[in-house]
Amino acid sequence: MSEYINSQSPLWDTCTILRNNHKKKEDKNRALRNGNCESHKKITNSESINKKKKLDENNDADKHCTISKMQSRLIIDARTAKKWKQKDLARNINVPVKVVNDYECCKAIPDNKILSKLEKILNIKLRIKK
Repeated sequence: MSEYINSQSPLWDTCTILRNNHKKKEDKNRALRNGNCESHKKITNSESINKKKKLDENNDADKHCTISKMQSRLIIDARTAKKWKQKDLARNINVPVKVVNDYECCKAIPDNKILSKLEKILNIKLRIKK
């Protein structure tokens, strides 16, 4: 775009800025008494406190999605078909034994890297499109 926006363009809104600079404290007090000044909302920490209170009062129990029983059964069956222990499978995909155990007990949160390693080593399909 080679067009520039100039001051006559309808995209610009007119804005008027009014400032009351009171030189002395007496002028400021006089303006307050006459009602010639604007009141500003005091910035407090109450907004963040209210947000935190809502979070604390929230009773929704949200859980992470875990490996399904079907997926864990596929992993177990493929591993036992190769006559491997969990330790052997963990060594082959370079993860701790606890990770393999969690995947087989349906406790693990799915990780695409680990799922792809399991699919390659065990020759199974774990990620099925719905």
